[in-house]
Amino acid sequence: QRIVHDRQTAKEFVENMLKYNLKYNDGAFVKMSYEATQNGDLELLLNLDNECNSLKCPKEIRQASQKLGLRLIKIFKRRDSFSLMEDYEKAIQNRKSNSHYCIVFGMYAALMKIPLREALLGFYYTSVAGMITNAVKLVPLGQLDGQDILFSLYPVMEKVALETIEIDRD
Repeated sequence: QRIVHDRQTAKEFVENMLKYNLKYNDGAFVKMSYEATQNGDLELLLNLDNECNSLKCPKEIRQASQKLGLRLIKIFKRRDSFSLMEDYEKAIQNRKSNSHYCIVFGMYAALMKIPLREALLGFYYTSVAGMITNAVKLVPLGQLDGQDILFSLYPVMEKVALETIEIDRD
């Protein structure tokens, strides 16, 4: 429909996705899985993962999130071993969990003792960079336009990361 058709509308789209979607969905799941991991609460992690699965209605989005989560596990599994992650992997193998990226990201951030604020900022940065990459290809925009959008959204990412820390499960 050409709603996103130039640099400004691409920036608005990405900013709105960050502030009104990611913060309350995947970002919140990163935060909650981080905290559940700190508490060693596998049952809560499995519940969060299943809740996340329920909220990802389009099959393609759900499957993409699961594949990214499995890839992240494969990457870090080669570097270090964590018993909670091994239990989570068993739950995936037994179809009690779904391996969503945001859950796995939050788990590894906690297991690697990355402060929550920095973990959320990294999560939002990669998400925003991915959306901008798509905008550069699809709108289309120039590479420098994409870099300018990314740079301009950094303060928004910082603010949203801090706001996400305050979000409760309800």
